[in-house]
Amino acid sequence: LKPFWLKPFWLKCGRCDRAMALRSARGGAWLGRSLGARGRLPQSGGFAPAPPPLAPAAVPSAPGGGGSRSSSPGPRSALLNPNASATAPSRCSSFRRLSTRVPRQEPEQPRSRIGAVDRRVFNYERKLTGAARVSNWRQALGLLAEMSAREITATDGCGSAALAALTRASLWLLALGAFDGLRRAGAHLGRSSRNAALGALARGAHWRAAVAALAEMQRGPPARPSADAVSYSAASDACARAVQWEAALALLGTAVACRLGPTASTLGAAMHAQARAGQWQRALLMLAWARQEGLSPSTATCNMVVSSCAADWRWERALALFRQMEADGLELTPISYNTTLDALGSAGQWLLAAALHASMRGHGIAPTAVTHTALVAAYGRGQQWSAAVAQLGQLRADGLQPDIILYNATATACAQSRQWRAALALLRDAPRRGLALNVTTYNTALAALGSGERWEAALELLGEMRASCVAPDRVSLRLAVAAALNGVAMGAALACLREAEDLGLLGSSHRVAAIDFHSMQLEEALVSMSRFLLDQAARPARAGAEDHVLVVGRGTNSPSGERVVAPALLEMARQELQPPLDVSFDAVNAGRMRVSVDSIRRWAEAVPCSQKK
Repeated sequence: LKPFWLKPFWLKCGRCDRAMALRSARGGAWLGRSLGARGRLPQSGGFAPAPPPLAPAAVPSAPGGGGSRSSSPGPRSALLNPNASATAPSRCSSFRRLSTRVPRQEPEQPRSRIGAVDRRVFNYERKLTGAARVSNWRQALGLLAEMSAREITATDGCGSAALAALTRASLWLLALGAFDGLRRAGAHLGRSSRNAALGALARGAHWRAAVAALAEMQRGPPARPSADAVSYSAASDACARAVQWEAALALLGTAVACRLGPTASTLGAAMHAQARAGQWQRALLMLAWARQEGLSPSTATCNMVVSSCAADWRWERALALFRQMEADGLELTPISYNTTLDALGSAGQWLLAAALHASMRGHGIAPTAVTHTALVAAYGRGQQWSAAVAQLGQLRADGLQPDIILYNATATACAQSRQWRAALALLRDAPRRGLALNVTTYNTALAALGSGERWEAALELLGEMRASCVAPDRVSLRLAVAAALNGVAMGAALACLREAEDLGLLGSSHRVAAIDFHSMQLEEALVSMSRFLLDQAARPARAGAEDHVLVVGRGTNSPSGERVVAPALLEMARQELQPPLDVSFDAVNAGRMRVSVDSIRRWAEAVPCSQKK
């Protein structure tokens, strides 16, 4: 009598104040006949069996009225008589719908997915999930502390959400500590929480702990959740970050044996580890195997392999892989172009680099500052310094602001072409654009001046470097020494070497007791002799040290069959250097010369250092 599709309303006659019928909300059909003899008004929201039909009750008349009439309308606010029976539909034309709807029983609420656990846990899990979504690690830790204070045992969902919030905030140490605390507190940690802990270990590159945790999941009791594909992916990521390509490859094989792979994640982690370790051959083989298995590696994985090929000067492999990415329909990113440009630039393939840069613009990919830097490096190795300078202007036309790295690359391109004026112009232009010069900028300009035999300008630039509060390093002083030697400025070169010695920039590798000249040309031997003497003067030997040995040969390899290097070195030591050095031929081996350590010390003390600044 009360189907689910009914919206029942009690109706009563406006004349007799009796309940008449139920009316269907769909078609308006009257159901009074089925209720006329058996039903009465509902009490407490239901139908109660009714006694046999009674005669219509007389309605008392108003005070002072005469007689009573059963059909007179009662007061509008009067409630229905619960004992009055429902009759058949009346022919009365006026009805009034009661304002009170029949109460309906509420449907039973669905059970929570947590089951019989306290509903408060569900609320905490919901809050922790929201905190993990926005990486709010402070809120996650606060919720865990609040649950511990209220003695509420965390579930697997709570643990995984809290660990995810900490890991996404790069707080993997706190994530591992939280996981250990939850485990000690007896929390119900399932596969999700353990995978989150593996992800935290991967962020910290703790590959040994990740592999151990994965093995524990595999050999644990039946009650403990076993590892899945996500577990292997996280452990492989830890191996990749630690550059343990062998361990990552072993995990990939185990996942395949357990029918949990290969997946794109585990495969990508193994290839990342191999690429970072310089194993580009293995990475390419694995890439081909993945295509045979029907797996499509991601763009990031292919970019890493291209970068590995570039680091090993394999520009052909890098370019072929880039073309394969295009053929496979992978989404090419600016990183894809930049890594390939780097590979081409390291090999001096500036024509291919320029063509790839034009293709990048043709595909609608906006070049970045890294793109321009890689192209400038390619121009520099190809001796195209004018194209490198023009590329610096093209970057400004693209609406990008050059940084000091791009200026250094352009200055290096000028130095490689021995264009010291252009290199100095770039060094002067960088501060006007708000860029701070660093030691690399000065070293690039020093190299350009040294190649252009401008040793005076090189020494002035070294003094300017000190005045700008940029400390020269070993490369700076070595370049200054080379420039001074090219200009035959022995005093300035010795001053630079002494400064390097005072700053502790000369390592133990510079202490040599012998030098081989017999395989050198005459000019090369003279320059090497100058550097050898300067090094020994800057780092004088202790008292009583043995004499230095110069291997000059006997002239057997000379075209004329006579000595060429030995007489020139002897003339330099005895006549050009003042005071002269004590040099003599070895009594046992005529192909060797001995230089007195004390004479080198006396010469170093007498050399003027006025050209130091």
